[in-house]
Amino acid sequence: MLKTAEFAEFWSLVWQLQVAEYLCTIGSGVRWASSGPDLSVQIESETWYVECYTYRKSYGLMLFIEELLRKLDSSIRVQYDLCMPFSLPSDLARSEFLNHTLSEFTKPAFIERARSQALVQYPILLLPECENSLVVYMEGPDSEAYVSGIVPNRTGDSQTYLKVVLSEAIRAKQGANSLGQHRPNLVAVNISLSADAQFALSRADDLELAIPDTQLSSDLDAFAVAMVGIDDRLERSRLRRIAPAVTDRLALDRLTYAA
Repeated sequence: MLKTAEFAEFWSLVWQLQVAEYLCTIGSGVRWASSGPDLSVQIESETWYVECYTYRKSYGLMLFIEELLRKLDSSIRVQYDLCMPFSLPSDLARSEFLNHTLSEFTKPAFIERARSQALVQYPILLLPECENSLVVYMEGPDSEAYVSGIVPNRTGDSQTYLKVVLSEAIRAKQGANSLGQHRPNLVAVNISLSADAQFALSRADDLELAIPDTQLSSDLDAFAVAMVGIDDRLERSRLRRIAPAVTDRLALDRLTYAA
């Protein structure tokens, strides 16, 4: 089992590998950099530099908790309020948080009692009080025993949240890895760890809502997002260019698509 920090780093490394594999399908001379942006690729007469970023915040820790608990019982679920502030402890506070959160799950009687209760009605709240809106619960085998309203199901303003996600991702790479000295460049962001970022982007598409205006910092040339799982492959149709919305660069159009 990966430790929490290793889990997050593993996701980031996988994303870099997925981007590298994708670049090999559309260009030539794909190279890893020892410093500066993660990758470079030759597309016809242009060399593009690609910086990979996984938008993870607290989601890596949350998925680590879910993976760990589902090893105990596959019917355990982890949930939080979509498109609302969500932040779990980090650094030195993380160990204490995990110990407090997971201590009951080390007791076999705790899981067995929940399984018995779930036969009568479910979901069974296993962690009714936790940081922010994090909820851990168990499902049952009989759909007739499901009771609605036990697990909170709140969703914030998806458009506001999407603007925050895009702005935070840009700020995370502003002034990073000498991007200003490697032009033209593209920041490729994977939002697959964030269920609410995926929800917000999909909802904007479904309702034909405009993507919030996204201003790039002066050292960034292009910015794109993708929803690519750990076992998926990146393709052009999944790398959505957010900025610039319109471009006359043929190489950038080959790298990304604009909705």
